[in-house]
Amino acid sequence: IFRAPLAGALFAGEILYRDAELESDVIMPAAVASTIAYSVFCFSLPKQYRFMPLFGPNMHFDFGSPWELIPYAILALVLVAGGVLYIRTFYGIHGIFERIPLPTYIKAAVGALLTGVLGLIAYFVSGQDSHMLAVLGGGYGMLQTAFSDTEHVAVGTLIAIALVKIVTTSLTIGSGGSGGVFGPSVIIGGCLGGATGKLLQLAMPQLVSQPGTYAIVGMAGFFAGCARAPFSTILMVTEMTGSYRLLLPTMWVSILCFLLMRRWTLYVKQVPTRLESPAHRGDFIVDVLEGMKVSDVYHQHRKLRLVHEGTSLNEIVHLLAETSQRYFPVVDDEQKFVGIFSAEDVRSYLYDDTIWEIANARDVMNTRLITVSPEDDLNTALTRFTAMNIDELP
Repeated sequence: IFRAPLAGALFAGEILYRDAELESDVIMPAAVASTIAYSVFCFSLPKQYRFMPLFGPNMHFDFGSPWELIPYAILALVLVAGGVLYIRTFYGIHGIFERIPLPTYIKAAVGALLTGVLGLIAYFVSGQDSHMLAVLGGGYGMLQTAFSDTEHVAVGTLIAIALVKIVTTSLTIGSGGSGGVFGPSVIIGGCLGGATGKLLQLAMPQLVSQPGTYAIVGMAGFFAGCARAPFSTILMVTEMTGSYRLLLPTMWVSILCFLLMRRWTLYVKQVPTRLESPAHRGDFIVDVLEGMKVSDVYHQHRKLRLVHEGTSLNEIVHLLAETSQRYFPVVDDEQKFVGIFSAEDVRSYLYDDTIWEIANARDVMNTRLITVSPEDDLNTALTRFTAMNIDELP
């Protein structure tokens, strides 16, 4: 839908983590899905609009001097402030609705009502400026205006749309209503960027000649910081504009927003890295353990008490009192390992001394032998430990 198939595929792998981490297993299937979806979608359009950048083929923006990175850095600071406000407002309103003891559908209806009222207030207070209606709908038309016709939109209007959109989005979704945060985020970021570009053009006209570029870069930087997804948003701008000319400022602003907003995220279910992901909880343990051998860690000179298979239970009970050893290998006349028992296995016999002279080690030992060799890796050892829930392995 956003005409950014590569960014969409990368976004699927990037959005899962809060830090600069990527779920590589997602990329290939996501790329296949993205390619097919993009092709099907474009072929459903009239021929002249197929495979066209989202905002049309006539967007001609440029980046002419490294000195322009200075005003773009100022833009990043504005976007960070807006992003923090957005996230705090979103979850603040969400928390208020969570505490209201009403059914979800009623809370969602109340949120929708407040959204409509706020939108109408903004419309009439602005002197019935049709641009303000962007706070109620998708707002992509306003975004297009911010890109290509910024000089005909007042700075105050752009700022007002961004601020009111923060509240209406929070009311709509925070109340339990259905909706996403990607669309509103790019609208808010684009409007903040457009307003910042117009103000910076007045302050430093020699560095800012096209305020519309700040709307495009603002859209990417804002979402990169809020969603913790810098790489896919950088690519998204390139694909949505059909040009690499804004790649450098987009990288600059997106990375600055990402770094400065480390403490905040719009997606609270994100985990920091793959290491904290429940889906990969065992992967790293297995990788570490498979690189180590039993011979690296076992007690090679430990003195073990071996028990002959004919040893009476009476002797075994007294042996338990003399040693702290918990597991006892059982051997035959040739010292061949034939079984094993633990102190817990003997415990059930302690209160029946009438069979102490009758029973022997063969009666209490377990013949299901689970062992490891010095050449086994520790992951194999761990698997065998858990197979019978035991603490020691011969």
